[in-house]
Amino acid sequence: MWFSYSIVMFLRNLSIIACLICLVNCKVDSTHKDIKKKQVVDTLPQEHKNAETFNHRKTYIEEFKLRREEHKEAVNSIASIQKDKQRLYIEEIRNNIKKLLTEARGTLERVQWKSEDPFPYDSDLLKTNLSKLLENISFFSELSLSYFSHFEKVMKKDRKLNTVIVWAYNYAKDTGLLDSDTMEVVDKMAKKFSIIQSSDREKMTKSDIEEEARNEQKKRKEEKSRDKKPSKKQKDSSKKVKSEL
Repeated sequence: MWFSYSIVMFLRNLSIIACLICLVNCKVDSTHKDIKKKQVVDTLPQEHKNAETFNHRKTYIEEFKLRREEHKEAVNSIASIQKDKQRLYIEEIRNNIKKLLTEARGTLERVQWKSEDPFPYDSDLLKTNLSKLLENISFFSELSLSYFSHFEKVMKKDRKLNTVIVWAYNYAKDTGLLDSDTMEVVDKMAKKFSIIQSSDREKMTKSDIEEEARNEQKKRKEEKSRDKKPSKKQKDSSKKVKSEL
């Protein structure tokens, strides 16, 4: 991992902001060095390249999970800071996330790297910018859900931030590099900021759900009652049988 500092220890001294900015700036890197240059890799059979891509991708995802633990620790640590200083730290982190996501977007679009392309294990430039993207959209999601009232106001006012967050969410989701737990957090953030629409079921309040259950129960009772009552045709048939007797 290129970032080896303890976020919790840094939050205990005067360099809290610097540490959190460093967390935003860092990127995941495989512990295995890329010993093969691109021109060498390109000479390998396709099945070998596919296998190597899969291995690097798998390693990246596992290391990314460790980074996510640091994100959670950072957010939890902010809660212990004095209220009057929290906003300063959050604003500083937010501005750096915006800056780094914008940089990542610029690079990925310039080199025309698509989100669904194979994992770029042989390109430091692409790995660096993919990490910038994935790290920061995940960290933004974690932080904004914990301090939603602050971020809700900012997202409405800051069009550039809103735009880059929407882009980052869609791009990150399509890479398939986010583990299921992280994707759940990122999806939750996207729903809170209406980047994606919640299902009708998710929008329902507890009372709505209870009322729906009561209506469903009432409907079932009515259906049972109708099944028990003889139809007009059955009644006429019964009368006819009795008269014949």
